[in-house]
Amino acid sequence: MRHILLIVALLWGSLWAQSALDPTEDERLQQTLTVRAVGMPLRDLCLQLSQRTKVTLKVDPSAQEYRACVYAKEKPLVEVMQHLAEAFGFQWQREKPSDEETYQYRLVAPPRKAPETPPDALERFRREVLPKVCEQQQIPIEERLQRVIQYAGQGRAITEEERQALEPLIRSVDRFNIGAWYALCQMGESEWRRLANGEALFFSTRVPTQIPPKALDDWKVLFREEIEFMREQYGDTPQRQRDLEKLESVSELRTMIRFDADTGELKTAYEALADDNLFTIDGSRYVYTEIALWRANTPFLELPRPETEPTLPANHPVLSRTLKAFREPGVNDDWFQWLSELMVQMAEATDAPLVAEYYPLQPSSLILQEWKSYRPRLPQDWYRFQPLLKAFGYRVRLSDAGWVVIESRSREQARENDLPHPTLQRWLFKSDRRGVLTLDECAEFAVLSWEQRNSLYFYIQSFAELHDLMFEVPREIDFLHGGLLHAQHTLVKLTDDRGGTAPRPEEGAVFALQLYASLKPAQRAQLRGAGIPFPQLSTAQQWRFLLAYTRGNILTM
Repeated sequence: MRHILLIVALLWGSLWAQSALDPTEDERLQQTLTVRAVGMPLRDLCLQLSQRTKVTLKVDPSAQEYRACVYAKEKPLVEVMQHLAEAFGFQWQREKPSDEETYQYRLVAPPRKAPETPPDALERFRREVLPKVCEQQQIPIEERLQRVIQYAGQGRAITEEERQALEPLIRSVDRFNIGAWYALCQMGESEWRRLANGEALFFSTRVPTQIPPKALDDWKVLFREEIEFMREQYGDTPQRQRDLEKLESVSELRTMIRFDADTGELKTAYEALADDNLFTIDGSRYVYTEIALWRANTPFLELPRPETEPTLPANHPVLSRTLKAFREPGVNDDWFQWLSELMVQMAEATDAPLVAEYYPLQPSSLILQEWKSYRPRLPQDWYRFQPLLKAFGYRVRLSDAGWVVIESRSREQARENDLPHPTLQRWLFKSDRRGVLTLDECAEFAVLSWEQRNSLYFYIQSFAELHDLMFEVPREIDFLHGGLLHAQHTLVKLTDDRGGTAPRPEEGAVFALQLYASLKPAQRAQLRGAGIPFPQLSTAQQWRFLLAYTRGNILTM
């Protein structure tokens, strides 16, 4: 028996020796502590742990603002550190500045390998992608559409060989870019040279040498099929019948194509016109400002990756314990901590050591729905909590050491969508201005990705609905959260850059603010004086000006 214990001890020691966390070399890692952290930035969490344990813990700058939830009761520091790194997919590095100083530890994120843009990206597109789409265009649109429907109805994952065959077929029936594909298939060498130089090229079905009339016919077939599908699935309505009739009045498709050499993207804008007016369907103008038609080193169709749900051990004594009461964040608390509070309170109630990565703006369909239906149904154990976490985009598992570990299912996208908590505080939690954003703050918001702007707006709206605060802010709510609610009225103007049926001045606000954000200090000073002549703007700034000037309708000038 003694020999077995010795072997186990040696194996345990060798495992620690393989990592930066080795309690046999740094006894400070063995000290126990109790931790409760709710959606706390890693920078603040490591600072707090450092102050309490006298062990210097640092975080890579790129990961400092990611938020963590931790609950540990009299656990060794080394366990807390190990599970924290595990939940985020990070590693600890051990550092020793000098022989006289003690070890320091740095939490390091693995390097992200950004896809490189090949210098011949546009030529590769012409050589490898475009000919296959042009070949598909020779087949009647009805036949192409039927083949896509057949593949979709098989109810099975496609093979890699099928994916390669499907890509040009699906591109050829892309209703939004069908005019652009037809234009690309008959462009001349001079136009390709202009495109390579960064020029934006404009095309219309009114000029058959730019976009052949067949493109408009194909577009109507695809649009008609989409409306018919909606009628079959959701029933016929007078509006859908009117849409079918209005479809025949469309007489022109316009498209813009430009190549971004920095990102290796072909970008397009498009619109449809009926009697020289923008085609309006279902209450919205049929127009889109800028979308990616193709991007180098980015697959058009990605095969789904099967994801297995971690199996929680059945009838586990800790996982079977229940949370009987949830102290839900109210109107006087930090709204962005709703789910993180639930995670930590579950851990407290069940006495389960917990570590979780937490992204309040993680992409999730729930932010578009009514949160009231997602309040926990109490009493709730970890088995019943698992489906709710899954709905919010998280997975939960039990580590070998008995810790509950919660991880994001879409970590990369969640981190791209994330906003530093201090930034949210600075923008929205304003006790003195009730959510009035400055011009510089609006410009900061405008340059966020559309997904970030959209998620932030809908998160605020969803939580306001949870507390019945959508239409009126009660006087008893302090300025902090009144400010957040008032700010959402500013944010909504910057969220949707397409607009409704009639042009309004604020529809160009996003592009105008993006232009303002790109101005250098000298340009901003010039702007406050006599103004900036258009030729003095950079090419990218000129593009943003045109988008703002036309309220996003770059083709209708």
